[in-house]
Amino acid sequence: MRSARWGEFDFEKEVWQISSEKMKMRETFTLPLSKQAINLLNEYKSNILPNDFLFPSIIKGKFMSENTLNLALIRMGFSKDVLSSLLPTNIHPKVSSGKLPLCIKICLSLLTFSL
Repeated sequence: MRSARWGEFDFEKEVWQISSEKMKMRETFTLPLSKQAINLLNEYKSNILPNDFLFPSIIKGKFMSENTLNLALIRMGFSKDVLSSLLPTNIHPKVSSGKLPLCIKICLSLLTFSL
């Protein structure tokens, strides 16, 4: 998410197309977006300076570092324990059976999926 670029989002089709270079399985991934996500992205985009990245770094042409994001979350009151629980490696063991967890596994590239 930190490296997401505005050009990866298709607001008309309501999808986020993540290139194969960014994916663990090296396959392009299309993530459907809810109306709420589209509205949030549009509002966010209207309140930031123009940039290719959703979360730009102060260094031109780069996206926000993991440390910058973690520090921002800590300053907002999240503990380090909460941050570590958000890592994909820590989410996977907590996933149980069912449709929602299957979706999470697919999004984390832990499973492949085809229609």
